[in-house]
Amino acid sequence: RDYLVESMVHGLYFHRLADSSRALVAALLAFNGADVLAVAGGWQALPVAMAAQLDVRYGATVDSIDQTPAGVRVGVNGEWLQADRVILACPAHITCDLLRHTTETEREVLATGYASTIHIAFALRPTWQPPKHLRGIHGALFAPCEGGAIAAFTFESGRLPGGDGEVVGVMLGNDAARRSMQLPDDTLIRDVVDELDGILPDIRMQIVATRVQRWVAAEPLS
Repeated sequence: RDYLVESMVHGLYFHRLADSSRALVAALLAFNGADVLAVAGGWQALPVAMAAQLDVRYGATVDSIDQTPAGVRVGVNGEWLQADRVILACPAHITCDLLRHTTETEREVLATGYASTIHIAFALRPTWQPPKHLRGIHGALFAPCEGGAIAAFTFESGRLPGGDGEVVGVMLGNDAARRSMQLPDDTLIRDVVDELDGILPDIRMQIVATRVQRWVAAEPLS
């Protein structure tokens, strides 16, 4: 439980095993031996490809969404747009602010809580290599019972071999992310590097660039 199942729940979804659904645990255990695919260019390549065939407008602030007998009205930048249907893809707490009227079933769904994470990407010198026992893998999951802030880390070279240089991506667990959400980037990076240095020795001397992303609503609780 502590070192296999909870490491998977915590490393992939950032929350602890307690109060998780049996369905989530069953799905994770059934993953054994399944084929996995990586997206060249990262997950952002998917919405970019889909957007290429659509009329996409950036910087449009959606104020409210109202279902009517004729379809759906969407308030955008002080104006109303009419549509037959709307795909609403945003976290539950934001959806609550947008929908004017909800059914009891919709309100139950919108009561979903979320686990948070903070993702830190470390670009390393091209000559850096991980320790021998970690080479050729996509990443590692950590047991939260050990008390560390890191839930998982990944090697870009393990996801898509043959690239230039190495990027190590670090994800914090929900508890650590919530404690650190308001910390300045420099402080956050220093704390993570201190912990990471015990796993990837001398990595602090190999970092050439960093990027921090804070995700308050990263994964829905199960």
